Amino acid sequence: MFVKVIEKKLNIKKRILHIVSDEKFIDSASRDFNGANPNGNTYLLPEKSKKLQFIKKTNVYFVNSKIFPYILPLFSFFFKCIIFHSLYKDSHKKAIKFIPPWVNVCWISWGFDLYPLFFNSDQILRKKTLELIKNTSDLSKNFKSKNLNHFSIKAIQRIDFFSTVLPLEFDFIKSEFNINDTKYISWNYLNLEDDIIRGFENKTVSGNNILISHSASVENNHLDSFDDIINSNLNFEKIICPLSYGNSKYGDYVEKKGFDIFGNKFYPIREFLPYEEYVNLLISCNISVFGSVRQIGLGNILLMLYLGSSVVLDKSSITYDFFSNRGIKIFNQLNFNLSINNDELIFTRRSLEEIWSKENKRKRTMQFVKKVIV
Repeated sequence: MFVKVIEKKLNIKKRILHIVSDEKFIDSASRDFNGANPNGNTYLLPEKSKKLQFIKKTNVYFVNSKIFPYILPLFSFFFKCIIFHSLYKDSHKKAIKFIPPWVNVCWISWGFDLYPLFFNSDQILRKKTLELIKNTSDLSKNFKSKNLNHFSIKAIQRIDFFSTVLPLEFDFIKSEFNINDTKYISWNYLNLEDDIIRGFENKTVSGNNILISHSASVENNHLDSFDDIINSNLNFEKIICPLSYGNSKYGDYVEKKGFDIFGNKFYPIREFLPYEEYVNLLISCNISVFGSVRQIGLGNILLMLYLGSSVVLDKSSITYDFFSNRGIKIFNQLNFNLSINNDELIFTRRSLEEIWSKENKRKRTMQFVKKVIV
């Protein structure tokens, strides 16, 4: 009775607390959730107040990370649902078990917070990259293998709803914890019109460059992709290699190796560029190689698919399965037969719109909100 009185007084039934970090996806998330649930969202960042680097448009409240696990249960009394936008800190996982049972808890996974729980490094790193990590002390200490610890287990057992970047990623959680499919919510960050193809609608690639991955993340297996390019004997003008975020030390190794192998044909991107300038570089890449085994860099993959680039993915990745199962033309090796015709491009764009168009994203966010605050 007391809880229902409080809900009525504070209109708690419509309120969602978002636990966020200073990352570039948060502005798109707040745009979508604020549209689906007006005046019903609060965004909390568990860090000391500071100047934000990536969040530009979201009204964020700061709370000291050290006391966050202890005060989150108090916040819980004012919200119907708490959404964790990624879940990787043990302090966050520890706090979850203290959230009252009448508050729904949702985990929107980004991938990097999911794979270390279920996979060892030799399952997501290819040969050359794994050798580099094992033999380079300042890289190996920052790369963790499978670690489904006590905090992770307890947190997952308490979570009411899960949203993963790709549906197949939910299977990792479901099989390990015997979770019902009804706990899965289909939702993604970004939409095509506002975020991914903005300013480049109906444009197509034109050039003879090759794109290698999207960031200085070890999981992108850059050194192995370099070998794939060498062994393919493809003719190209430049290798475009974005290394502007991720592990800067790993980016240094990739940059040095890239210049050693490809000389002045290697073009690393080491600083953040305005989006238009960034896409203008990528639109020159008629081939895009994403060497990761785990799901990562999906926004860049969507962009290059929409632009008509021949996208090459690791055949063992669930990202490859996701697109190929939908009939989207995708490649799993570099060769001379990489091409996309106009009919295939039209089909690809229609398929992407079915999931990532602005309107379909709006509908999915409405369904998300309805499910978590009933």
